[in-house]
Amino acid sequence: MNRVVEKTEACDPIESALKQLEKLGFSIIEQRLWDYHFAQLEFKVKGDLSKIEELKLDGIMRIDNLLKCKCHWYTIELVGE
Repeated sequence: MNRVVEKTEACDPIESALKQLEKLGFSIIEQRLWDYHFAQLEFKVKGDLSKIEELKLDGIMRIDNLLKCKCHWYTIELVGE
């Protein structure tokens, strides 16, 4: 089962990206449901930004320091140490 935030389950692409980030030493510093109407999830992770090139992001697009899934527009914000 994927992560659940306020009864909303993260999609597979976001879950995969979070697991990869955790393996690279990133830690989740915030997770929230920021739009209750559309059930939009947002995660903020902190770590060494030079490692993000190692990510294999299926179903995810990267815009600067944001990762967004293509299916639900859930967001992972990348914050450097």
